[in-house]
Parts: sequence; structure tokens; C-alpha cells
Amino acid sequence: MLQFLLGLSSGAHLLVPNAEMIPVTAFRLVPETSGGHITVDGEDVDYGPIQAEMMPSLVNVMSM
Repeated sequence: MLQFLLGLSSGAHLLVPNAEMIPVTAFRLVPETSGGHITVDGEDVDYGPIQAEMMPSLVNVMSM
């Protein structure tokens, strides 16, 4: 797990054995247990199913 986390900034996490990238436009995660803790980007969210969708044209960022 440490090797995976340390490789996130460079993309090397995809070279870790048993790590696989599956391109998607949306996903839904459904917990198998009835109790627990979930965070999204460090923010606590209600425990339960969570879904996300990629929206590539929603935001444009320009920097100088």
C-alpha cells in the first residue's frame, strides 16, 4: 500500500502488482457492511453508496 501511495504523484502506482486502471466515465461504490466510515478528499460523508461522474467540460482553469 505504501508503494502505491508514494507512486501517485508520478503515476508509478499503476506499476504496483495487482493495481489496475479501468477507464470509466462514472462509478458507484456500495459498501458491503452496514456500518463504517467514508471520506472523500478528506471530508467525512454519510456511510452508504457513493457515486461520481466525470464532467470534463465543466471547469476550465487558466494560469499565468
